[in-house]
Amino acid sequence: MRTCRSRLGAYIWDERSKKGIKRTKLARMIGCERESIVMLEDRGDDIEGILPKVIEVLSLDPKIIEQRLADDRQIRLDWLKWCGQPDKPVILAARKPISCPVNIPNAVVRAGNETIEAYARDFARDWNRTIELFVRNHVRFIISPSGEIDINELGFYEPWLDEMVEL
Repeated sequence: MRTCRSRLGAYIWDERSKKGIKRTKLARMIGCERESIVMLEDRGDDIEGILPKVIEVLSLDPKIIEQRLADDRQIRLDWLKWCGQPDKPVILAARKPISCPVNIPNAVVRAGNETIEAYARDFARDWNRTIELFVRNHVRFIISPSGEIDINELGFYEPWLDEMVEL
C-alpha cells in the first residue's frame, strides 16, 4: 500500500512497483538498508544519499525527478509558512497529507480544548481510522479510533521543520 508523503517518493514507488521490485530487493541492489528506501519513498528523505543509485537502477527520468523535488520543496515552504499563521484547529486523515482538512466548527473551538479533543476523538471513532488534529498550526495530536492520543509538537512534517528557510 502506498503511503507517500512526497511527490518524489510517490514517483519512485510507482516506478519500482511497475517493475515488480520489492523495497528489500531494491535496497540489496543499491547496497543500502530497506529503511532508507522506505524513508525516500514515504517522505522524500534521502539521508544516505541513495537517490542517484535509485535513479540509475530504476532508470528514472531525471526531468521528472527534478520536477518532483521542486514540488516537494514548494510543499515544504508552504507548510512552514502555514505553521507560522494562527489558524483554528483542523483534522486530517493520518498519513494522508493531501487529504482535505476538516475544519472544526467555531462553536466547538469557542467551547475550549477539551471540547475540541472530544470532537476529534469522535471523528476518529466515526471514520474508524487514525486522525491528526492540528492546534495552533504546528502542534499535532495523533488520535486512534480507540481514542488513544499521542502528541507531537513539531507537526506533520517533522524533518522539514528543521530546514533553515526564509519566508
